[in-house]
Amino acid sequence: MGKISRWLLGLGALLTLSFLLSAPASAASPTTMSFQGKVVNANGTNVADGNYTFLFKMYTVSSAGTAVWTETQSSVAVTAGIFQVNLGSSCSFFTANACNNNTPLDFNTLSSLYLGITFNGDAAGEMTPRVQLQSVPFAYNADKVGGLAASQLVQLSPSSQQAGNINVSGSGTFGTSITAAGITSTGGMVTFTQAATDIFKIQAAAVPTTDMVNFTNVGFPITGDGINAQQIDYYAALSNAAYQTSALRVNITNTSTVAGSTTDALRLVVTTSTSSGVVNGLRIDAITAGTGVASAINVGTGWTNVIQSTKFTVANATGNITAGGSITAGYFSDINATETATTTYTEATPALAYYLSSNSGTTNAAITTTFNITGLPATDGTFAFITGNSAKGVTGTARIHTVIIQIAGTTVSTITNASSTTAATNTRSFTVARMNGVWQVVGSGLAATPATASSTVNTADFAEWVHYSGSYQPQPGDVLSVGDEPESVKHSTKSYDATAIGVVSTDPYSVASQDDGHSVVMALAGRVPVNVSLENGPIAVGDYLTASSTPGFAMKATKSGPTLGTALTSYDGTQATAQITLQLGIGYRVISPIEAGVNDTIITGKLSAEGALSIDAGTPANVVATGAEASIAIGSNDVSSLAVSNEAPSLKDDAIRIDNPSSSTVVAAAIKVDNSGGAGYTDIFSSPSFTVTGKGDVRADGSLSAKGGFTLVDAGGSQTVRIDQAGNADFNGALNMANAAISGGLSVGGDVNIAGLSNFQKLATFFGKTVFRQDVSFQGHVTVSNDSAGYALVRSNEKTVHVSFKNAYEAVPIVNVTPVNGQFVVVALANITKDGFDIALQTPATTDLNLSWTATGVIDPLTAQNPLIPAESPTVAP
Repeated sequence: MGKISRWLLGLGALLTLSFLLSAPASAASPTTMSFQGKVVNANGTNVADGNYTFLFKMYTVSSAGTAVWTETQSSVAVTAGIFQVNLGSSCSFFTANACNNNTPLDFNTLSSLYLGITFNGDAAGEMTPRVQLQSVPFAYNADKVGGLAASQLVQLSPSSQQAGNINVSGSGTFGTSITAAGITSTGGMVTFTQAATDIFKIQAAAVPTTDMVNFTNVGFPITGDGINAQQIDYYAALSNAAYQTSALRVNITNTSTVAGSTTDALRLVVTTSTSSGVVNGLRIDAITAGTGVASAINVGTGWTNVIQSTKFTVANATGNITAGGSITAGYFSDINATETATTTYTEATPALAYYLSSNSGTTNAAITTTFNITGLPATDGTFAFITGNSAKGVTGTARIHTVIIQIAGTTVSTITNASSTTAATNTRSFTVARMNGVWQVVGSGLAATPATASSTVNTADFAEWVHYSGSYQPQPGDVLSVGDEPESVKHSTKSYDATAIGVVSTDPYSVASQDDGHSVVMALAGRVPVNVSLENGPIAVGDYLTASSTPGFAMKATKSGPTLGTALTSYDGTQATAQITLQLGIGYRVISPIEAGVNDTIITGKLSAEGALSIDAGTPANVVATGAEASIAIGSNDVSSLAVSNEAPSLKDDAIRIDNPSSSTVVAAAIKVDNSGGAGYTDIFSSPSFTVTGKGDVRADGSLSAKGGFTLVDAGGSQTVRIDQAGNADFNGALNMANAAISGGLSVGGDVNIAGLSNFQKLATFFGKTVFRQDVSFQGHVTVSNDSAGYALVRSNEKTVHVSFKNAYEAVPIVNVTPVNGQFVVVALANITKDGFDIALQTPATTDLNLSWTATGVIDPLTAQNPLIPAESPTVAP
């Protein structure tokens, strides 16, 4: 039997083989190979009927080598020795997997294939020889593909041009080049180079249901720069003076009746981009224009979105639009010629710029016109430019006209004319932007050409919306004071008002916060118009202004006190409007007699150690002394104002010395008051801030400032009060304060009585008795001395221990004792006095026992007890 017999000896069975590779010519090629054979024993008899396992392998060589494909088929039925299988049914030839070493078989390149078979796990291994695979009859039909002759197919690199049409319902890939009438493909791209009419035209034969052109780059990352989804390079014939050229022109006839339908002129979507290069959705290179009309993108009307993109990039400005020329955006204008009643208008037109103007004419009643812009999308990053104009004519009754600008019902600006009978116009321009879900005014100013004097002041202040108290709404230029409600303002109503905090802005540059419907725009910083009066005389440039007694008006500050800022323009009553420009600067200004404009006596010359000037009697005078050595000594005269200039750094005497006539003591001090010679002065020194009485007491009606420290001594020369430069205070006597804030340390040697709020921002030490008349709240830890709490140790076998106070209590304190460290014991207190107490155990301690104790002094402690119930008298029966 030759090779076959050796195979059978190794297998122990005879195998006869037949192959069938067949398929109808018009059907798709099968993906499996039909294989049939017969298995016999070595003696030529059929193997017993049953199900067996077959191992099939394909090799490119007849012996040895490595299998290029392996498949195991289990439970193959064998009847009368005959079996039939479909090779490739459980392990594909053409899909990369483990059975083909992840390399699909290509029968076009594998010219020789050998099939090896192992029957039912035979220990002898694979049968020999291997079977060489041959062509089957239908393989000779390879001259046709799907029943089509080769002449009906497009050939690669034909010797001559082929005729016919290409009809493809799927997609095609061109690897190198295709040349046809008007079409050239190079490197996989198609270029349309020539045609009789349109170079490239897409015209739907039916209503399109999908995208007509779709640029998709899937699975291939862009690793280089300058890869464009679409690039248009167009040459315009510059010799034609009237040419009209568009790099891209799109027209649409929108006949959609579907509500909410969306049509985009150009939509570019980038799914992912991890490259560091430049990715352009649409790139249009520079156009050199002649006298005709040229457009980079020309889109007709009718589109829902002309260009829709997550990010619009021009000239490498990420997220921005940059244009060498101008950008024209949407503009909306609503001008009401005459408004005779309060009205609200809804502006639903989306635009980048709005001009909203209302004219109430000669109507006598107060008019409010509201423009509610609803066309702006509620998307963070949306912004718009808005100009609002409020105008009124001449009226018989003084009134105001108000224009309110809203966005989706939220007020962003209120423009109001001052109440008058004359014609007035007020114009305000500002920018709004939606940030973090809220519309904000991010920039504000005047219109390009203000219409009347009420809006011609070129101010530059920063402001915020503030709630106002009461029914009267303060008007632009009014002085504001702290209101009667929390976080509110109101008209100022008194001169030198210490609560004056700002001015109603006329045309703010920027406005913070939001209008709650009962708010005004208060200037916080910058230049602002302010109403002024001549209550303290004419106002010159540089004068300090303060609140006047006229509600809402400011005046010149002629004495020390709270101020609003500095006048930048003047006012003497001859101007048409009682307003000036104020540089805001809320604070407290100390104004000297010279600054206040009083007649001063200037004394120069040699000064004695006792004083440059001695006034014993006479009329009050204003004194200014300059010199190198001494101070000013004042006898028993009333001095209305006094200024001292110390020009000698080595001066040893007093800056100001006020003596009784019988005193000649010379002590170097900032302020020395010596009232030891007799009845003395009722008030040694008096000012709006504080008063020094003849008894040496200091009464502070306002603030008291001493940069070099402050010291008071009693009649015996002992120091009673000392405040150093760091703000630390020492009081050797009693201290009574209604309301005080001390930033340094506080040391009190006597009793302390604090009746109001006191703030101690640093360590405060009380050496004497301290009494708090109201409740005391501690926000942090409370630390007491070792006379108020501590530990007591009862040693083993002891029953008592005595605790002594270092300082006796004024009354017997309340004492509590608690065992520590988890110890349990019965304890009792005994002999509690002002000086100490005893701790007693029920039984002697078995080990050392640690106890904690606290002692609290209580004024007039209360004792709780149940009420006594009288006993009932027995009733005796008669």
